[in-house]
Amino acid sequence: KKDGNDKLIFISAVSLPPSAPEVTDGNERSMAIRWKAPIDDGGMPITSYHVEARSTGEEWQIWELLDTPVTSVTLQKLQKGFEYQFRVIAINKAGKSEPSHPSRPRVAKESDCK
Repeated sequence: KKDGNDKLIFISAVSLPPSAPEVTDGNERSMAIRWKAPIDDGGMPITSYHVEARSTGEEWQIWELLDTPVTSVTLQKLQKGFEYQFRVIAINKAGKSEPSHPSRPRVAKESDCK
């Protein structure tokens, strides 16, 4: 957008979504996930992320509110034997992004690694 003096004025917008999260570790009660920051932050830095989770056939719900721009978290209080998916929403001063694509489904079970 240009003003009367033909100067460019940048209008900040919400960020693009982050990458789909990847489950990097897990057991019957928790899963560690990581994701990549959005390729376009809308002109304002990402300040936080919301991580949503759902088990198969259920609605998405906010599982973790991260008040820093870190791109990984360990999600606790999962139910053993349930299959979970996760998605991430980036937040900047302009608001919330659309949710990321969901992670691949993963069952909360004892770790295969001993």
